[in-house]
Amino acid sequence: MKRLLLSTLFLFFAVAAFAQKGAVSGTVLDADTGESVAGAVLEVAPVKTPDQKQYFTSGYKGAVAIPSLPYGEYRLTVSFLGYNNYETTFRVAAGKQNIGRIELKPGVQIETVVKEAKALRTSQKGDTVSYNAGAFKVTNDADVEGLLKKMPGITVSDSFSATRTSTFCSSFSCATMPSISSRR
Repeated sequence: MKRLLLSTLFLFFAVAAFAQKGAVSGTVLDADTGESVAGAVLEVAPVKTPDQKQYFTSGYKGAVAIPSLPYGEYRLTVSFLGYNNYETTFRVAAGKQNIGRIELKPGVQIETVVKEAKALRTSQKGDTVSYNAGAFKVTNDADVEGLLKKMPGITVSDSFSATRTSTFCSSFSCATMPSISSRR
């Protein structure tokens, strides 16, 4: 009976020794202003096996919470847009490990971001087709006729009568067309 009890206790302690994990916490801050940096990406990799990377994100007020890392030594890389990367190593050797303040130094600042998108030329809702006049390229001195000739499905005759060539639409109307003038 003693032998069974000792064997069971030994097995329990051996499993517990190999399965030890710790929770890691810290805070990501701006080194110049001391303000918290939420949304920073944290890359954590064991020093012995750097290909086993895990990724985390700093939360509200720059809080870092890594719930369960096996005991050992880790390499930490913290990155965020507009800041230089921060690299360090730390050791997990207790149930709760605080890595303290991670201060990111400002790097390359982005002045402006420009996103260009093509405007939709037409849209259809039910039996109504709407044309976006600004999506058609015309010269600066263009008239309404020049614009209408570029629109698909619209025919302009010499007497400036325009018709929509479609079986489901018998008429159309022109709304405001900025920077287009009529010379007729």
